[in-house]
Amino acid sequence: MAKGREPIELKGVGQFNAMLDEYEGAVEEQLERAMILGAVEVEKFAKRRCPVETGNLRASITHEVERTSSGFTSRTGTNVKYAVYVEFGTGPRLAQLLGWRPGRPVITDWPAKSADRGGVTGGGHSETMPWLRPAFQDALPLITELLQKAGAIKSGRRAAR
Repeated sequence: MAKGREPIELKGVGQFNAMLDEYEGAVEEQLERAMILGAVEVEKFAKRRCPVETGNLRASITHEVERTSSGFTSRTGTNVKYAVYVEFGTGPRLAQLLGWRPGRPVITDWPAKSADRGGVTGGGHSETMPWLRPAFQDALPLITELLQKAGAIKSGRRAAR
């Protein structure tokens, strides 16, 4: 010890650490709740926006929130294989998203709902009928508010798009 210095005795360090642990747990609970409420909101909007022919796609839309090493991850979507064709159509946009390059097979004949015939027709590309991306945009203001209240983002900052 240096000459002339008195030792410092800290009291209450254990209590302080316990309070920090309790606070951290409360913040994590608030963040998890915000993530769950945000995912439920996206799911709700997705089900409202989803085009319905048989109801299978709409009924399959669900969400999950998972704790990860860096916080929480939220997913809203479906396991229905044709959902991507509804969201993006079967034209050039889907080919671009799937990384299509010349010489690779591409979807050229996907049955598309024909409004004028009232049935399913083959040939051509089906139009896009976005439902999931717009649902996220619809829910974004509430998600931002929930994350601000949980302390995950600062007020005045915009959530990632």
